[in-house]
Amino acid sequence: MEKQPSLIFLIKNKTIVLMTLFLMKITHASRIHALAWYAGGRISYRHTKLLLTFASTLNRFSIRLLRFVTTPVNKKES
Repeated sequence: MEKQPSLIFLIKNKTIVLMTLFLMKITHASRIHALAWYAGGRISYRHTKLLLTFASTLNRFSIRLLRFVTTPVNKKES
C-alpha cells in the first residue's frame, strides 16, 4: 500500500511554489522596467544598478525557498 503525502505537506509545498513564482514575477518585472527606464533616461545608472541588485536578491531568495519543498517519496515496503 502506497503512503499518501500528508495534506499539510501538500499545502506547504503549494504555498512555497506560489510564493516562488510570485517573487520571480516581481524579479522579472523589476529587471525589465529598470532597463527600460534607464534606456528612456528616467533614472540614473546608480538607480538602475540598485534595482537590478534588488531583483538579483529576490531571485536568490526565491530559489532558496525551493529547498523547503518536500518531495513525495515512493517507497514500496518489502
